[in-house]
Amino acid sequence: MIQVNTRYFGPLECPDESVVTFPSGIPPFYEHKTFVVISKEGSPVTFLQSTATPELCFITAPIQAVDPAYRVKVEPLDLETLQVEPSGIGGLTCLAILTVPEQGPTTANLAAPVLINPARNIAVQAIRSDRDYSHAHPLEQVGG
Repeated sequence: MIQVNTRYFGPLECPDESVVTFPSGIPPFYEHKTFVVISKEGSPVTFLQSTATPELCFITAPIQAVDPAYRVKVEPLDLETLQVEPSGIGGLTCLAILTVPEQGPTTANLAAPVLINPARNIAVQAIRSDRDYSHAHPLEQVGG
């Protein structure tokens, strides 16, 4: 177990297998490499919490909860980082980072999803080279 001070939940003990490593960090937080994935039962919303910095926590949701027709596309460098073959992308966890402003609609970043290889606990924020999706996709409601 790892003890993590969290932004939203105070100190938590998290299983070691909940720690994911971003070898290149998350833009623009490149120096932050390890995060824990925190789920709340009954909700698709998850929290990607830095293990070192309590204030750094991304609110995320599964891509399929945001857009059931979403087509995952992974660049070769990201496949290499994730240590997965192109045929294995179906086994990746794919999360959209949500932006929850004080005023205005909540949006989801579908142009740069977080991809996690759960078999290796390695993750990347996979910036798509196409323009098929928006970084500010309006979010009507993510269940739960």
